[in-house]
This record gives sequence, structure tokens and C-alpha cells, in this order.
Amino acid sequence: MHDRDGSGTIGFDEFQALHQWIVNTQNAFMMYDRDRSGYLSGDEVFQGLTYAGYRFDQPSFQALLRTFDPDRNGRFSLAEFIAMSMFIQCVTNVFRAFDSTSSGRINLDFNQFLYAAANCR
Repeated sequence: MHDRDGSGTIGFDEFQALHQWIVNTQNAFMMYDRDRSGYLSGDEVFQGLTYAGYRFDQPSFQALLRTFDPDRNGRFSLAEFIAMSMFIQCVTNVFRAFDSTSSGRINLDFNQFLYAAANCR
């Protein structure tokens, strides 16, 4: 995600961008952790992602929550929130690469789907 030149390593500029992304994600986490519990509820995650401009239908959002809540407690630690945010950013980047007209819709054959999925693990 932050290895922009595809070298397999990150240079100083890429590291700075990664650091800023982590700081921004941590700040978003703290802003939506209103009870200061150190965790976000599913509702708080939804509010934060909606504020960031994402629009999820409920089945997609629930699948996202299940995927990034490995202990199934309905609460998301900062680490779980960062992992979820990285996945969403990656999926967004791959989707945009296929959405050349910015229509919000793409058509993929199996190989394109495989490429997209493999790039977001």
C-alpha cells in the first residue's frame, strides 16, 4: 500500500507517508472512541467510516466487521481498526484502478478478480 514504486521496500518518503497515515488512523480511532474505552463498537466504526466518505450496505459492513473482529467480541482495538482501515484503503485503490470512468461499478473476469483479491491480503 505504501510501497508506491513496487520495490518491495519503502524509502524515506514512503515511510513518511505511512507514518502520517498511521497517525491519521490513530487520531480517527481516538475521535470515535467517545467513551475512551480503548475500543470501538461496530456503531463507532460505522460512524468513523461514514465520516471518512465510505458508504457500505449492511451485509458488506457486517462482513467487514466479522473479518476484522477475530475474537468476536464486537469491539475493535486500535490494531484491529488499523488492519481494517488498511484493507479498506487497499480495496479502494484496487477498485479505482479498475473503475476508469469513476462510475462506482466495475466488471471483472476471474483473473482480474484474482489479481484484485491477491493485492488486498
